[in-house]
Amino acid sequence: MVRLYGLVLWLVLGSSLTAIAESREPGEQTITLQIIGGLARVHQYTRHEEPFWTRTVTERSKGHVRASIQPFDKSGVMGDEVLKLVRTGVVPFGTMMAGVTAGTRPLWSAADLPGMNADIAQLRHTLVSIRPDLERAILKQDGIVVLAMYAYPAQMVFCRDPIEKLTDLSGLRVRVSNVNQADFVQAVGARPVFVQFADVPLSLKRRSVDCVVTGTMSGYLQGLHQSTSSVLALPINWGISVFGANKEAWASLPASIRDLLKNDLLPKLEQDIWDEANRETDEGLNCLSGNGNCSNGNPGRMTVVKPSVADLALTRRVYTTSVLPSWLHRCDHECDELWTTKLKPLVGQ
Repeated sequence: MVRLYGLVLWLVLGSSLTAIAESREPGEQTITLQIIGGLARVHQYTRHEEPFWTRTVTERSKGHVRASIQPFDKSGVMGDEVLKLVRTGVVPFGTMMAGVTAGTRPLWSAADLPGMNADIAQLRHTLVSIRPDLERAILKQDGIVVLAMYAYPAQMVFCRDPIEKLTDLSGLRVRVSNVNQADFVQAVGARPVFVQFADVPLSLKRRSVDCVVTGTMSGYLQGLHQSTSSVLALPINWGISVFGANKEAWASLPASIRDLLKNDLLPKLEQDIWDEANRETDEGLNCLSGNGNCSNGNPGRMTVVKPSVADLALTRRVYTTSVLPSWLHRCDHECDELWTTKLKPLVGQ
């Protein structure tokens, strides 16, 4: 409740929509933007989103644009509520996690289903191929203009007790963050448990879960190397975030500012985040295990389990026989054309 009050106060003080402040000079105005960012404790936010909005935008606009930003999970807002806030214009700009919206907006996670992409290069290729379709659908369905799409480092399985293969998850309680991941872990015999990112360490401490699916560097930054013993180095999926604007708020900005953000600044931010997600997938494993370079603190001593040929085959089979059919069922006719014309040829189904 306190965090929610803080968000409301932030909105009231800054105005819930794009605000025009007093003129800096005659005929020259400062535009103030409000942003809900991604997860607070991960590098996508601390190294990229926050400094981009609080410093880079102001510097590059020569003071014409200023912005305030808060991570959604430190604002009393659940991940799936950010979509509603941006769609209704309560907050004009926000970072929305595609997987978290999968229950009500299955199309958003079309490029990042568990088991679909073996590496980040394949993920990028898949997303680029269908991105125009996603952007049109999001604008039509929710009135949100997509301005950037980010990726987190690979989502892998961390377990308190040692595991040696994917089938060792059978019978265990595995933390997941969205319905697509739940489909995956259930298909390998595990029991999915939905836990918010910030609550993962406590869930492990209380033994309400045996394993967790989360990002490699995200897991390290949460201290999971202190509460889990092994990590299966098999990308389940990656975690796409959509940064978008309420269409009315976006249209209210001067054309020069829209051009600066959409065509100049945000593409650079997007590329920086993708590059770091690629780099931190491996460095996260280094930090968890102590094997290799870790520039983020003292490394752990976890066992990194290399996936076997059987693990890779099972991952593909689970995607084909469980994850994909469940996603298509949830998406209903909305995804039929996208699947038939774009995704099916890409993934070789």
